[in-house]
Amino acid sequence: MKRLQQTIRGGEGMIVRLYAYARLLLFMGGVLLGVQIPGFLDAYGKSLESRLQESMRSLALFQRDADRYFEGDLGRLIDHYEKTGDPVFRDGGANIAAIRERKKLLENALIDFRKSGFNAICHLILRPVKDVRDSVFETYTHVIRLDRDAVFAGLATGLLTALFPEMLLSVFLVFFGKLRKGAGKKHSLI
Repeated sequence: MKRLQQTIRGGEGMIVRLYAYARLLLFMGGVLLGVQIPGFLDAYGKSLESRLQESMRSLALFQRDADRYFEGDLGRLIDHYEKTGDPVFRDGGANIAAIRERKKLLENALIDFRKSGFNAICHLILRPVKDVRDSVFETYTHVIRLDRDAVFAGLATGLLTALFPEMLLSVFLVFFGKLRKGAGKKHSLI
């Protein structure tokens, strides 16, 4: 009997150790994921900048025509293209309008992204320019930068990754405990 109790206690010790290792693995996985955040943010910001510059270069040629013929009003140039009877020019006007809208989108996204570090993270998670984010995600090379931001992001992500399952388990146990206690009580209508 004593030997059986020791075996059971030894098994419990093994479970406790496995649980501790699992928490450690979650923490380390979170740290490794978190140290990537500043590098990814930097790559996304640079990609936004380069795409904005490219759209500005594309629009500059049409802006020169607008300056020459329409007192600098690009909207009037687009209207002129769209009102001609030639379908090629109409489509050209639509393309110029699309380039102008893309430029505005990229300008606003870059302004939003540059407000602060926290805002950059919120922008990337909640309101990114999807094609830019997807492109950066596909081409991003994972590097470990050990600057202050990367260390902070890594530790914060590791801590959240390790604590999240712990909190879920606690909530489950509290809820399950209340259900078990409630099942044993008799309920009356009075």
